[in-house]
Amino acid sequence: MLARNSDLEGALATIVQVEKRINRNLGYPYVLLNDVPFENQFMDAIRASTTSKVEFGLIPPEQWNQPEWIDEIKAAAERQKMAAAGVKYGDSISYRNMCRFNAGSRSPQFFFQHPLMLKYRWYWRLEPNVKYHCNVDFDPFLFMQENNKTYSFTIATYEDPSTIPSLWSTVRGMFGNHSALRL
Repeated sequence: MLARNSDLEGALATIVQVEKRINRNLGYPYVLLNDVPFENQFMDAIRASTTSKVEFGLIPPEQWNQPEWIDEIKAAAERQKMAAAGVKYGDSISYRNMCRFNAGSRSPQFFFQHPLMLKYRWYWRLEPNVKYHCNVDFDPFLFMQENNKTYSFTIATYEDPSTIPSLWSTVRGMFGNHSALRL
């Protein structure tokens, strides 16, 4: 889970949900990452919320911050345009850093490559303030192993098209260049 110290309440809510709905009988560990050191109060509260192992990691600035090759003047102008247009998180640098780190887009290191994640073949990427409305009465990782699965997801959310203006043309270009990936 990527979380800030200010996300304590939301991180706790998610872990309580996951423990109740999925992990209470499985005991899978939790890994929480932040771009600044976690405060002791945060770590103590998270550890107290579960009997599972919990690890806390720091994302180094060179892996979190935007790459040096980005033209900051142009990027700032685009963020201002998005903010003026009312795009959610339009002017947020930290939101972009989070998205880049999660997605792995041109970053020197991605979420799944963080040293604390390397020992895991599968992981369930949690976020603060997520609610699970039903029990998961099977082991999702065992299911993936037994069925030779490498990727799964639990939700697909609506994305405001104004936040991703070049996505569709990029995807179409990729499929044009890599026809073996087409369904």
